[in-house]
Amino acid sequence: MIADKQKATFFSFAAKPEWIVKPMDLSAGLRSLVTIPCKAYGIPSITYDWYFNGDLVGSSSKFSFIGGNLTIIDLSSAESGMYQCVARNKHGEIYSSMELKVQGWFIISYIFD
Repeated sequence: MIADKQKATFFSFAAKPEWIVKPMDLSAGLRSLVTIPCKAYGIPSITYDWYFNGDLVGSSSKFSFIGGNLTIIDLSSAESGMYQCVARNKHGEIYSSMELKVQGWFIISYIFD
């Protein structure tokens, strides 16, 4: 009797991050909601970080993340500035920056006696 010999071949794929959707400059109104897209492809999977004027942005009641997208609610002039998305995996990282301009007027009313 002859024993069957089986051989297995395994393939390993790797890819550094490549942009699918880069963030772009955006203007939005006061108290509005914006979602800034950021999407990259890579193997292994991509992780994302967002920076605002050089500081890491974390999840909060103001900022949230789905995939690489950043959503900001109830915009104020304090959120105007430069945002940077960083997409990375173990083979590298890529960066893309955009400017958010929050525009609008505050209405202040005074009552005089």
